[in-house]
Amino acid sequence: MNSKENLKLYSLNSILLLSALFTPLFGAIAYCINLKTANKKNFIFPTVAFVLIYNFLMMKIIIPHIR
Repeated sequence: MNSKENLKLYSLNSILLLSALFTPLFGAIAYCINLKTANKKNFIFPTVAFVLIYNFLMMKIIIPHIR
């Protein structure tokens, strides 16, 4: 898979839709699949770490204050 035409990637719109409808974790999974397919595996860990921290902050800090 040397050329970009052969890569099967999730589109930006589908990643945004997954993130908006479900949780950013689903969008991050699709994005990480894109990174793996594009052979940019060194960006996968920071992406997953950011999303996990974001979800933790949403659950522990922001959401309890909404009630």
